[in-house]
Amino acid sequence: MGVRFPPCPFLKMRMMPNRWSSEQNKIVEDLFKQGKSFEEISIAVNNHIKKLDYDIFFERTPRSVVFKCMNLGLISSKELEDWDKIRKVKLSKYRFKDRDKVKKNVLERDNNSCVFCGSKEKLEFAHIIPFRMTKKNMELEGITLCYEHHRRYDEGDNELTKFIFGKMNLYYPEYSEFYKLEIVSCESHKEHAKIIQSPSSR
Repeated sequence: MGVRFPPCPFLKMRMMPNRWSSEQNKIVEDLFKQGKSFEEISIAVNNHIKKLDYDIFFERTPRSVVFKCMNLGLISSKELEDWDKIRKVKLSKYRFKDRDKVKKNVLERDNNSCVFCGSKEKLEFAHIIPFRMTKKNMELEGITLCYEHHRRYDEGDNELTKFIFGKMNLYYPEYSEFYKLEIVSCESHKEHAKIIQSPSSR
């Protein structure tokens, strides 16, 4: 789910209905018939949604597109099951590729302690950019956090996110060439920060 903060505190936030609209269904049908992949269809549907200027919107993942294709009668339940099995195998392959080596290097780089509080208890290897987005285990996208601060980072803690961005810039002078700190704020909301890949590095 994505969030856009409204420019004015007096405006009520517009929330996108979770149900698929007829326009979204048509995009799926048209692109499927053109032979586009579920990933490409997902991107197209999400680009359409973002143009509608909702403050809160639901992203359509490739998996949700596959379910929609089945609901529209474009594929069978057997085809959905086969696609899902292949997806899980690929994710498992990516998730464990180089993970132990990268995790070891990141722990050593971070002095085997949480970079935020210094704790050496319940340490975890955290992905700065969600793994589901990159499907990579990289030192540039890994940080050592204790259990508590890992949860806080995943929940979008503003202070912690800014701290991690600063820390990574200290480690790697070129970090800001590949990643940037995105901050959104308005009068009715606290600052919201997240680290994202620069468009040129994707």
